[in-house]
Amino acid sequence: FSTPSIQTLTITLTPREESIDAVTIYVHTDKDEFVDPVVLSYSSNSGGDVKIEQGGHRSGIRFVPVELNTPMTVTVTIQVTPRVPLVYYKPHIGISTDRVSVPEEGITTGSSVSYTTEVGTWTWSAEGDYV
Repeated sequence: FSTPSIQTLTITLTPREESIDAVTIYVHTDKDEFVDPVVLSYSSNSGGDVKIEQGGHRSGIRFVPVELNTPMTVTVTIQVTPRVPLVYYKPHIGISTDRVSVPEEGITTGSSVSYTTEVGTWTWSAEGDYV
């Protein structure tokens, strides 16, 4: 960018785990000495709760419903204002899953716990025992 312009960011996700009910996508557009980016809007083909904060520099779309093996798309519109003669801009994007219906629950004791999904087994461990 050499003049203020609009950047359109398109994110397409295809969930591969049955236990994922929704996703949350955060786009961090921090102002610095090179650029002043501001998120103007989000749109999704699946819905979700839009949250634009800090004047558009911190924002996200939360609890976007997803279906197994079905692509979903989120489009983010960003106003990019360069603060130097020429800038190449990429926002920081964070995506997390929301597991509304986890298939297993209860109390675990010991020093590790494992959970098996369609894509493999996840194991967490710690020194000492915990509940």
